[in-house]
Amino acid sequence: MLTSFTYALLSSLFAGLYSFFLKVAAEKKYNSSEVIMYSNIVGIFLSALFLLYHYELFNLFYITVIFSFLNAFFYFLASLTRIASLKDIDTTIYFPIYKTIWPIFILFISAFYFGDSLTNAEFIGIALGIVIPLLLINRTENKRQMNLKRGLILLLIGTVFTSISASIGKITMNFEANVYLYMFGTMLFGFFLSMLNHRRDLSKGNTYNRKHIKRIWLTNGLFYFGWVFFFVQSLTGNLAVAYTINSFSILIPIMLSVFIYKEHFDMKKWIAIFLTIISLIFLK
Repeated sequence: MLTSFTYALLSSLFAGLYSFFLKVAAEKKYNSSEVIMYSNIVGIFLSALFLLYHYELFNLFYITVIFSFLNAFFYFLASLTRIASLKDIDTTIYFPIYKTIWPIFILFISAFYFGDSLTNAEFIGIALGIVIPLLLINRTENKRQMNLKRGLILLLIGTVFTSISASIGKITMNFEANVYLYMFGTMLFGFFLSMLNHRRDLSKGNTYNRKHIKRIWLTNGLFYFGWVFFFVQSLTGNLAVAYTINSFSILIPIMLSVFIYKEHFDMKKWIAIFLTIISLIFLK
């Protein structure tokens, strides 16, 4: 039986790969709603297989459906703001800040709403990550980015949406609802939301690149399912710890973007990654 810590690490791996392919979608000028829409189809198919295998666990059906809709709605908004933000700022700026602010939000939610407590080591691990934004925002970066201010505003908005979405998952686990029904409903509602938004974009006469888009949504669908599956399993443990570990998925899109897109990388960003690794050690 895997521990919640191991589940959190696995979810972090899949989340990092998923985040990188959202960066790819932004770079290739794909329609964000279309990418999310078809990625959800892959997730629907995979979660349906698990749901059929665990059909006997159909408890709290209506509550689970409501939670899955709310989760899909807020995460859909978060995904749209992420892709928009990545058009203005590099991944080496976006992901460290996003993945640092997010655990801080969750820490307060975990403590005040769910009553979770932290050990001294876990508290140090989370606190270390707070200094990361100070290493990444300066005048030089402001000149290097397309629109640093707008990108950071979108980042903050997306972080709020993601925190709400994530907290709904913890509430679902506390209710001991069918986790597979929750995943299936989340991806099903996510598909319909992104489909409606995609049709709205097309009705405006907007045109987008579609070359090789199937490769993106198929790959991202697999990573999205893996992320959600392992992440929900990790929520049996401390909420703040699970989300902080998941936040370290930033290492994957950052390194891949530097290697593939030749994004700027300097000593301060190395230090930010080093602090991320140190935080993970304290949280284990």
